[in-house]
Amino acid sequence: MRILEQLSAGQSVEIRGQLGVDKQFEALEIRIKEDDGHDEWEGKLQDVSAENFQIKLLNQRVVLSTETKMINGKRKPITINDLTPGSIVKVKGKFRGDYLQAEKLRSIDMPDVYYDIVQGKIAAVEAAENIVKVAGFNVNTSESTKLEQLTGLAFLADEDLDLKTLNPVVIGCSGGSGSRLIREILAACPEIFMDRDCNPLNKDSHKSKNFLKKKNPPEIDFRGFFNAFMSSVVDQVPDNQFDTYAYFGWKNPENLPHVDQFLTQYPALKFIHLVRHPAAMAGGRQQQKVFKKNFRAGNVPEGMNRTDWILKHWVQRNVSVWEKHHENPNYHLIRYEEVLFQPQKTLQALFQWLNLNEANLKKVVSLIQPPKDATSRGDGVNISIIADEAAKVGYKNEASNVSSI
Repeated sequence: MRILEQLSAGQSVEIRGQLGVDKQFEALEIRIKEDDGHDEWEGKLQDVSAENFQIKLLNQRVVLSTETKMINGKRKPITINDLTPGSIVKVKGKFRGDYLQAEKLRSIDMPDVYYDIVQGKIAAVEAAENIVKVAGFNVNTSESTKLEQLTGLAFLADEDLDLKTLNPVVIGCSGGSGSRLIREILAACPEIFMDRDCNPLNKDSHKSKNFLKKKNPPEIDFRGFFNAFMSSVVDQVPDNQFDTYAYFGWKNPENLPHVDQFLTQYPALKFIHLVRHPAAMAGGRQQQKVFKKNFRAGNVPEGMNRTDWILKHWVQRNVSVWEKHHENPNYHLIRYEEVLFQPQKTLQALFQWLNLNEANLKKVVSLIQPPKDATSRGDGVNISIIADEAAKVGYKNEASNVSSI
């Protein structure tokens, strides 16, 4: 079935449909969405047990606690004693195998069009049975089940892709490398249009997340959504300004794992690979969060400390990319420290690589203001365990600042 070819384990989905027998769920519509870290059920309340602080919803058990935030449709606080069977409730929390641990509960008015709703990550896709397993439910799909992208992207075939006269330029890195600065530099270039539908803080493109975070997606899946994403960025360019720009671009650290697909399948695409000294990365909060997430998931070898794991992860994510692509004329490596402390030389090389008008170089260089921790983050971190690998992309072991380049 076509719809199952577009779904895979690990995707976050919202499923609208009708509750079946026991834990069966008949899907009318499946929406692929960004993962918010929660599972969610919505439906008619079947039973309330104030004594056990539990409710029954969609034939399954929901466990409440004193920490569960409960409100009504007017966002006023309520208690379990205000809940009545037959009312519509929406519960957000974590599925624990045989029950949903509720973090938030909201009693809502009956909508004009009513669906039961299940939201969570796909645990498995059983194509032979036309079933998707999500948050404790066996979700049955059919030819009439609709698939939608909450990001607003739909599949776009190669023959329907029209980028006008523009070529894509992409920024990829490890999270915490300073890619927001590189995006600001590109956005200041009159010849580059940067995606404006992005996170206001880190400037990651919103619509790119849906397909970039998928692990080993089918080729047709990735390419179709990537075409649609590029088209959505080009559509932001005013019709009377296409002659102004040579490129359109976006930044997202998750571009990096897809560099092979980008460079082999899109000959006009330019890929900027930003790296930062591995000691600075080990001393940064973002990679420490990545370590924590992998440690909890059991992905850290027994006995390996946080710093060593981050250093080896940096090598795995960055050095392997450089080794494979550094001779590709559409690939360009930039060291963050050189942007800060050798901006004229570094950005002139970038301008020449992109064939940009160097008359704008002075203006772009003036944007660079080194942050306070530019030369101190990672002080004391010894990278000797990856010294040979780090040297391949221009880093020595002494420190995390420009003196180690």
